[in-house]
Formats: sequence, structure tokens, C-alpha cells
Amino acid sequence: MKECLIDTDIFSYYMRGLPHVVVHAREYLRKFGNFNISSLTVFEILKGLRKKALAEKEKIFCTELSKHNVIGLNYSVMDIAAAVLTELEKAGTPIAYGDLFIASTALSGNLTLVTNNIRHFSKIRELHLENWA
Repeated sequence: MKECLIDTDIFSYYMRGLPHVVVHAREYLRKFGNFNISSLTVFEILKGLRKKALAEKEKIFCTELSKHNVIGLNYSVMDIAAAVLTELEKAGTPIAYGDLFIASTALSGNLTLVTNNIRHFSKIRELHLENWA
């Protein structure tokens, strides 16, 4: 098992207790101690919780988040994102910026991206993917 970056959908499934995801997550946490999560994932989850005015779930999320490693957008991530998007646009297969930045965060850290959106991310040939769902 390689170190991973947990995508928004998988972290949400984990927080909701989806059994198959929880099994993989527990195994991963036993080996590595915490998740790597993109700051974009934090944004996406907070936006969703606040849009639905779920203050109690936001507190639970923030408590859980404090146990994990949040990786921010830095020069390395942006450099990779620019290169990846340029390549995808030339091929006529661009992706949304949120997905681009999450994928670039994984690439920057040499991390496998754990996502249920394999189709979205499979356009990025250098990216290693897993699906725990």
C-alpha cells in the first residue's frame, strides 16, 4: 500500500461511515496514522456543509480534520497543474479546476489519489488512482 491523497468523495463516505470505505480507511490509518487531504477537499466539504447549514456536522468534520494532514496549494502544485491542464487542453480533454488542483496535489507529493471519480481523473496519465468505494 502506497501513501495516498484522499479525495472529497471518499472522505465524505468515510465521515458517513460507508462500510467498504471504512474498512480500507482503517487499514490505511493503521499503516500511515493519518490521511493526506487537499485544501481543496476542505473547501469543498465546508462549502457543502455551510450551504446546507449543517453546523453540527461541520464541528464533527473539523474535529476529524484536525487528525489529518491537509496539503495546501503551493508553487509545486500550481506548476504541475499548469503543465497538466496545458496537456489536457491540447488533447481536448480539460478538467474542472477543483479536480485539477486535487490531482496536482497528489502528483506533487507522489501520492496515489483515492477517489470514486476514476473517470474524471483517468485523463491524467501520470496519476495513480484507487477507489475504496
